[in-house]
Amino acid sequence: MKDSALGANVPAAEPSGNPKVLCISTVAFALGFAIWGMFSALAPFLIKWYSFTSTQVLILAAMEPLFAAGISIPLGIWTDKFGGRTVFTILLVCLSIVLILGTFAESYIAFLFLGMMLGLGGASFVVGNAHVSSWYPKSKQGTALGLFALGNVGITVGMMAVSFLITSVLDTSDPDGWRMIFPIFAIPTLGMAAIYMFFTSDPPNRKLKNTSVKEIFAVYRSGVVVWLVPALYWVAFGTLVFFASTMPTYLVDFWHVDPTTAVAVYTPILVVCVAVTRPLGGWLADRRDVFTLLSWMFGAMSILAVL
Repeated sequence: MKDSALGANVPAAEPSGNPKVLCISTVAFALGFAIWGMFSALAPFLIKWYSFTSTQVLILAAMEPLFAAGISIPLGIWTDKFGGRTVFTILLVCLSIVLILGTFAESYIAFLFLGMMLGLGGASFVVGNAHVSSWYPKSKQGTALGLFALGNVGITVGMMAVSFLITSVLDTSDPDGWRMIFPIFAIPTLGMAAIYMFFTSDPPNRKLKNTSVKEIFAVYRSGVVVWLVPALYWVAFGTLVFFASTMPTYLVDFWHVDPTTAVAVYTPILVVCVAVTRPLGGWLADRRDVFTLLSWMFGAMSILAVL
């Protein structure tokens, strides 16, 4: 609420949008996803360099999405409480520190811990999603979040960058030469943290939320939709994460595809197809019944899965 010129209390105006926040958030999200996909890209090479088994590298690749899923809940709570600008900046700084520490990983246990912490890159989706949403009215959120979701292409960029660095830039004849990948990714991550801090903002009418944990989890007692939507998202986005995480290792191990081709060609095709259709999905969600769209989408997925 705020005072009008006549002294009466009127509701604060709803933000109409913020293209700058949308653009910077999308780039930051893409960078987070590029880091998130690092171990998926490194997996085929780690088998060669460290004699890890396929199972071991698949577990490494799985650590990132598992940790991202777990940390997303507190990150969402903190974003509501402290604002997307602050939380996203801190997340990017933490990611840059983890990347620098990754240079010193030696044992499989250290790689597991590193993979888990790099899951922060995947969790950037939650923070950016909430930050963008806070700047757009409900009538435009579908389109805005669809454009924001283009950041998924970051997985492709990250995989192609890792492949390019290993095959064309870094001295992999040195057993530790490949480790320069981590500081190379850390530099733009730290730069993006500074950009996010100084060039984005939270809505002027944003209210600090001191919601208790009990009140937060009370939402799950409000109806079946609260359970249904996350379940559908788990199936849809989980499919993307599963294939993006396991496809490089699967193609190399079972189909004997060259690691560079698996990482830089076949897997990115999948991710790009998903990323470029997300704005269309968001645009349709602003104009059509959401549950009708979901019914058609999951029906098509089921048919294609059988085929």
